[in-house]
Parts: sequence; C-alpha cells; structure tokens
Amino acid sequence: MEDITNDEKCGMGGGGGYLLPHPPIIYIKFNTNFLRIRDYSKALFDHMNNTAFYTALICEALNLDEEEIELFITGALLHDVGKTKISNDILNKKGPLSPVEWLEIKKHPIYGVKIVSDEYKVLKDIIPIVRYHHERFDGKGYFGVKGKSVPLGAKIVSIADAFDAMYMIRPYRKALDFKAVIKEICRCSGTQFDPYIVQTINNYYGFYDGNDANINVLKEIIERGKGWLNRLLEWNIPFDYVNSFSLLLDRLINEYYVSVLFAKNPR
Repeated sequence: MEDITNDEKCGMGGGGGYLLPHPPIIYIKFNTNFLRIRDYSKALFDHMNNTAFYTALICEALNLDEEEIELFITGALLHDVGKTKISNDILNKKGPLSPVEWLEIKKHPIYGVKIVSDEYKVLKDIIPIVRYHHERFDGKGYFGVKGKSVPLGAKIVSIADAFDAMYMIRPYRKALDFKAVIKEICRCSGTQFDPYIVQTINNYYGFYDGNDANINVLKEIIERGKGWLNRLLEWNIPFDYVNSFSLLLDRLINEYYVSVLFAKNPR
C-alpha cells in the first residue's frame, strides 16, 4: 500500500475512475441471491450498498490496485449478509437490546461466513472481511483480533460500515450529519479504527479532525457519488441497486444545499 502525501490530495479531483471498469460480481452472477436481502430487509440492503460506496472512497484514498478494490467492494456488499439469519424484531428494535439479543447480533459474522461459503462459493476470498469487519484496532471487537492481525479489507469495511451506520437513520437513533460522522471516526482512530487508514483518508479528502470537513469537501464526495451512480446506470443492472444508492446520494446533496444556505444566512 502506498502512502498518500498531502501533495497527492489534488488527485481527489479525478474521482477514482469510479472505480471499477465492470459491475461487482454480486450484481451480475449473484443478483438473485443479493436481491433476496432486499426482500428480507430494505434497510439492510441499502446499508450494504452504501457501505460498498464508502469502501470505494477509502480504497481511492489508499491508492489500492483494481484487484484489491474489487475484492473489498465485494466484501462490503456482503459484510452484513449474516443479519438475514437474525430476526427483524431484533434488527429493527428501537430500544436497547437485551443481553441475549446482543449475543445474537454478534453472531452475524459467523452466519455470514456460512452463507458466503454455501451460496457464494466462488467468493471465498471475502470471508475474512465478512468474519472480521467488527474487529477493532485495540482488540476489543467481536473476536478479539487486533492491530495488524485484522485483514486490511476488514479494516476498510469496518470504517465504511460505521460511517453509513452513523450517517443514515437507524431505528434506535437519529442520523448524524456529515461533519459529526467524520469527527466520530477521528475520535475512534487508534482504538476502534486503524489510525494509519483514518489519517490517510483525512489527508486525502481534507477531513482532518472533522472541523475542516466543510461544504467543499462534501461537494467532492457528492461528485464521486454521481460517478458511482452513473456507473450503476451504465452497467445496465437491475434498477434496485440504482434506487438504493440514490437514497444516500439524495441525503448528501440535501445536506450540501442546507449547508450552503446556512453559510449564506448564518443565524
């Protein structure tokens, strides 16, 4: 993995490609399997698609090669597939989970590994991502794996997963705004998240500690989102994927215009 210097931040304007020359294999070879996730839980389906986009953003910042990007995006698309084995009553619960319910939630990476092994057999290389995406840099995650022992793809998807979980509305809490999410990711750098990856993302996109995550930075992310949406349209894949991602893009655009209006008319 190459280090990203501040001078390379100007590469941000290129938008990363964006980023695959062809659709993820999930959208083609395993389309029927993946759409069953939507039938089980639209929120889960949207979250997994959103996590793939955030994973692409992180891969761009880390300057990864095409093979790694495809692998990690595929892993992001299936990282929470094990939650289809968990009751929607638990997944959508508005109040705190009971100890028994929390133990069930923590089984979803194991359920996911089995699903990938049984239903997505050619994708065995993403199993470490599915299994370890809830590990923490400090070793306090689901299975106690820490630091360099956590696979790179799992570290990346962990950040992408957390970003979307905070940015979108959940049954048990309101969504955070873009800057607040960046601040929380930075706050957890070195404990929950790999500090090298967080620092590289911050330097590349100009997030820094979140205080400088201004409307211009948000606009750059939106441009990448438009690039991702255009790719989805070019690939001529089922509209379900386009519709799913457009919800996130709409949220980003709405926040951008609200921020612009506030900047022009501060209280």
